[in-house]
Amino acid sequence: MYGYLLLFLLIYILYRFVVGFVLPVMRASKTMQQKMRDMNQNMSNEPPPNFNDPINKKPEYQSKSSTSKNSASDKDYIEFEEIK
Repeated sequence: MYGYLLLFLLIYILYRFVVGFVLPVMRASKTMQQKMRDMNQNMSNEPPPNFNDPINKKPEYQSKSSTSKNSASDKDYIEFEEIK
């Protein structure tokens, strides 16, 4: 009698483990693999970026004169009083 009860309990625990943990993990991994495959396929279908295109170029910075630096730093400076 107790043997059957123990066997039933083990089968139930195994069933709960498979249904509650193994199957959801398998579904999630299958979904992730499919999404990765789709993403790789989309990336291979896109044309490579054209680095000569003016939209993709990085801005070329010009050296500013020292007077503009001083005026900018004067605007950023806030005077304060020292507390003693």
